[in-house]
Amino acid sequence: TGKTKYDNAYEYVVEANIKTEQKMIDDIGTDLGLTKQQVYDAFAAAGIETAWDYTVSTLPGDVVIPTDAPEPTDAPEPTDAPEPTDAPEPTQAPTEPHVHTPGEPVQENFHDSTCCEKGSYDSVVYCTSCGEEISRETITIDEKPHTLKFKPGKKATTEAPGWKSYFYCTECGKYFNNANAERELTWEEIEIPMIVPTEAPTDPPAPTDPPAPTDAPEPTDAPITGVLGDVDGDGEVTIMDVTVIQRVLAGIKQSDATIEKLGDVDKSGGLDIADATIIQRWLLGLNQDLGIGAQV
Repeated sequence: TGKTKYDNAYEYVVEANIKTEQKMIDDIGTDLGLTKQQVYDAFAAAGIETAWDYTVSTLPGDVVIPTDAPEPTDAPEPTDAPEPTDAPEPTQAPTEPHVHTPGEPVQENFHDSTCCEKGSYDSVVYCTSCGEEISRETITIDEKPHTLKFKPGKKATTEAPGWKSYFYCTECGKYFNNANAERELTWEEIEIPMIVPTEAPTDPPAPTDPPAPTDAPEPTDAPITGVLGDVDGDGEVTIMDVTVIQRVLAGIKQSDATIEKLGDVDKSGGLDIADATIIQRWLLGLNQDLGIGAQV
């Protein structure tokens, strides 16, 4: 740049306006290891006028002034630089209104349905750029179907009550009349009361000589009535009726006119394994159109 070390130091002092010129030059000379004579000679060779006074300088050594060298004159006092003015605040350009970008709907507040109660959840759409909620809709979930299991009936005895055959839900425990859960039942409708034993009969009176018998008229066959499919005569169609038909067909149990009529549910004219199968299907809620369980 063509400037001496002193030139740079002087400009720094004027601009910073922190230290006096005398103190600054002494500090710089000390840092550079200069003597008073070296500093004096540097100013003189450069023709720089300064307020630095070697007579009060803290630098080492003395100054020998040549007779032909002019004494340096005091440098002019630096003038204060003008204070910078505040730049005007930049004006903000008008912004375009934000347009939401809908994302995919998400589920919140999910409550699953059961076989007795409907469920629901909120379908919510958020903006993919700002995250703000755009819309919220509550969706209803239909009730789930009952999980049904068949319970065969049991006859009442003098020691314990029985029950009619029924279906029950393994999830909620409710009772139903068939596999389609068409009608809910109460336990009072299902239970068969325990049989109350009757008192033992007293000894009958001694018999008297009966009158001479007269010829009785030939008996006529009484009409057979009952519940179609109820071959064991308990008034209900249960899995026990299927067992009776199977035992008759296997030759284990003696058949009779009642079993033959009430057990012939397919109206084929005779008792066979198809009748047992149809009753089983009826108990599961199938073949409900054959009149099984109706009075005949």
